[in-house]
Amino acid sequence: MRRTHKAILLLLAGLLSLLAMASCGETADNLLQRGKDRLEAGDYAEAVQRFEKALELEPDNVETLNKLGLAQYKLVQLEQAIETYTKALAIEPDNVDVMSNLGAAYYRFGQLDNAIEIYNRAMAIAPDDAGIRSNLAAAYFQKYEPDGPTDYLDMALEQYNKAVELQPDLAEAYYGRGVVYLVLKRVDEAIAAFEKFQELDTGTDPDATLGAQEILDQLRGQ
Repeated sequence: MRRTHKAILLLLAGLLSLLAMASCGETADNLLQRGKDRLEAGDYAEAVQRFEKALELEPDNVETLNKLGLAQYKLVQLEQAIETYTKALAIEPDNVDVMSNLGAAYYRFGQLDNAIEIYNRAMAIAPDDAGIRSNLAAAYFQKYEPDGPTDYLDMALEQYNKAVELQPDLAEAYYGRGVVYLVLKRVDEAIAAFEKFQELDTGTDPDATLGAQEILDQLRGQ
């Protein structure tokens, strides 16, 4: 009897806590939005806290899980991000956005085979998504071993070519294509790809901007 009474009291305490949060405007939607605001502002640690609180109220909210995974990714908490994205996919197995983000986490964590597998799953659902194809190409490229067979380079080039066919202004795909051509010693095509990258580059990736110029300077000096 005492145990039952204690359980009832704990349940009531939990309900009162939820009601108090709601009365203060701390609904799952509000917490999600506040998390998004902090994420956009670059305050990733605070964003994680907001998303986690939102998930206490709505644990199966895929949008919140996806945003939490992104904040964790930004904090380089890659194992946590992978776990979060995996949970989201268990709820919505065909969510291409979550698949793409999971692929990025796998890629950055060095789990290239997992990245390739999840990108291919996403591509099967969204074959016209140029970003997914470009990311898949990058994963294929990383699988290539110097002086080894060029199979992965060929697969990477195929995906980069398809990506720019689908989205001609996708700068990152031209950069990646240029790198593949460079490894394949197809210099003229590498120069053309890097020049196209520079034409489209918005400066969002300073390392790529600098790298493209340095590579072009070297190739033109040959």
